[in-house]
Amino acid sequence: MISLIVRHAIEGGLNSHLAFTIADHYIKRIENEENYIEYDFIMEVAIRHLRKLLDLNKDQGVSNKLNDAIHFIESHLTESIKLTEVAHYIGINKDYLSKLFRKEMKMSFSRYIMQEKISASKDLLAFTPMSVSDIAERYCFSSTSHYIQCFKKSEGVTPLKFRGMIR
Repeated sequence: MISLIVRHAIEGGLNSHLAFTIADHYIKRIENEENYIEYDFIMEVAIRHLRKLLDLNKDQGVSNKLNDAIHFIESHLTESIKLTEVAHYIGINKDYLSKLFRKEMKMSFSRYIMQEKISASKDLLAFTPMSVSDIAERYCFSSTSHYIQCFKKSEGVTPLKFRGMIR
């Protein structure tokens, strides 16, 4: 399934090396997962990740360095992500990376990460019975209340209200 998605992304213009790197990352996650219920979730994340990169390439003409940064962020959403860490990974200065986000994404680095973590958490709220505190922990929010506050600011409702509206 991932191979088909990658092929489609490459045909759509995504850099083949980047697409295969992403595919390898998600295939390893699936191979290491013992809970088969997580397979569908990992597939959804992989599809969203590739689609986002493909859309960015088409719609915004995002630079290669920013594309690399977005790939790193998408692959590490369940970790604490620092600007310096991403800048080091893609081989540029942290101030330059920050400027790239503001210029090309029209938002700050930290806002982008928050937006992506909230977006990914919405999938868990919609498709799994995970508790709000487990979701907050999974995406490395400092506390459940911080996660709820960020979610409400982004979506206009609390995570539980969102879950109730979706189901």
